[in-house]
Amino acid sequence: TALTVLANVLSSSSVASHLCKTDAFLPKNDGSDLVGRVIEDATILGAAFGISAIPDIMDSPVLRSPAARSPDVPDGCFSGDDPTRQAIHTSSMSIQMSLDSLQTSLHRIVTNLLKNPGTKERMLAWLGAALHVNKERTKIQPDLKNASTDGFMINLCSVLLRLCRPFLDVATGKAWARLDARYISDPRSRGCAFDDDTRLGLAQGELQEWMQESVLPNDPTSYHFICECFFLTANALRLGVFKAMDNVRNMMR
Repeated sequence: TALTVLANVLSSSSVASHLCKTDAFLPKNDGSDLVGRVIEDATILGAAFGISAIPDIMDSPVLRSPAARSPDVPDGCFSGDDPTRQAIHTSSMSIQMSLDSLQTSLHRIVTNLLKNPGTKERMLAWLGAALHVNKERTKIQPDLKNASTDGFMINLCSVLLRLCRPFLDVATGKAWARLDARYISDPRSRGCAFDDDTRLGLAQGELQEWMQESVLPNDPTSYHFICECFFLTANALRLGVFKAMDNVRNMMR
C-alpha cells in the first residue's frame, strides 16, 4: 500500500532527513494561508493521517474532490436496503480493525522520525503545527474549509496517546517530574495555549505579568519530550476527540 511505501521511504535516515526539510513535509508558515486543511491535504503525513471511515462533507480546497483520496466507506461497508444486525456488526469490526492497523502504522512512522536526531525537531514541529492551525475547531461552528477533518484529528489523537503510553503509569512517577507548567503559557512553545482560550485561574493581564516574572528557558526546544508530548496530547484531545463527539451530538439533534 501507499502507507507501506511511505513507511519504507522514511525508514531511511538520510532520505527522511532530506524529505522532512521540504515544504512537502511542512510548508513555511507566513501567517496567512497555513490552515488545517492545508496540513491535511498538502503534506506527506497529512494525507496519511486523513485516511478515515468518517465521511468528509466538505469539498477540499486543495484536492479536486473528496473522492480523490477516500472511498465512500458507508456505501462500501453498509450497502443494502436492510442489512442484518450481524452484517452491521461484521462491517463495524472490520472498520475498527482497519483503523487500528492504520493508526499502528502512523505511530510507527512518527516514532521512527522522533528517534532520528535529523528529523526529531521537524516531526515535533509538524505535530505542533497540526494543532496550532486547527484553532478553527475550537469554535462552535467552525469553517470546514479551514479546519482539518474529524478523521484526521482522531488519528492524530491516537498516535499522540500511543506516544504517551510509556510514561502514563502513575505508579512509576516517570512523567510528573518532567512536566513544566510554563510550557503551556510559553508563546514560543509548540503546544502553547491559544491567545483567546478561557483561563480559569487568571486574566490575560495577570498572565502577561506572570510571564514577565517567570524565568523561561532560553531555548524553547529545551522542554523535555515528555512535557511536550503530554501537553500536545491534551490539546489534541480537545480539538479532536471532544470536538468530534460534539459534532455527533449536534448531528443527532
